[in-house]
Amino acid sequence: MWGAYWTHAASTPVGGEIDVYEAINLGRTQSALHTIEGCVPVHDPSTMTGTVGTASCNSTDNAGCTAFGPADDKSSGAAFAENGGGVFIHEVADSGISIWFLPRPSVPSSLNAETMTIDTSTLGTPTAFWSSNGCGPIPDYFFQQQATINIALCGVRPSRLLLCPPPPRS
Repeated sequence: MWGAYWTHAASTPVGGEIDVYEAINLGRTQSALHTIEGCVPVHDPSTMTGTVGTASCNSTDNAGCTAFGPADDKSSGAAFAENGGGVFIHEVADSGISIWFLPRPSVPSSLNAETMTIDTSTLGTPTAFWSSNGCGPIPDYFFQQQATINIALCGVRPSRLLLCPPPPRS
């Protein structure tokens, strides 16, 4: 299974792509940025609760710069379902790009269907943060974005990674 939510410009990698949520099979939740060459954010571990995977956002190898959520964040799989789900929030700002995951019990009552703006300063430390230091100014790498939600049950990712094992050979 490959659940994912991302935003992307019309001609990614030009204009960027922000993978807010991606979970493959039973793996940990991953977030990523995909850009043209030159975006290598400086990471400060105190600015996020997740861990850095790859550093360069250059999209030529399809990996981009990645961050993994904490192992116990309940953002995917059975733990996500048992917890009643949660909310993913991402922000593109001059200082960088942030992604938060709020488990259902931690979602503030001020965040509801009528909410028009979110004060992200009240959300705590983001799960992932890519600083504009080393990848900025942000508008040079990230243009207007459109959203994609994916709920693939087996198949091939654009990188040709097979998501479900092939049937056994007889």
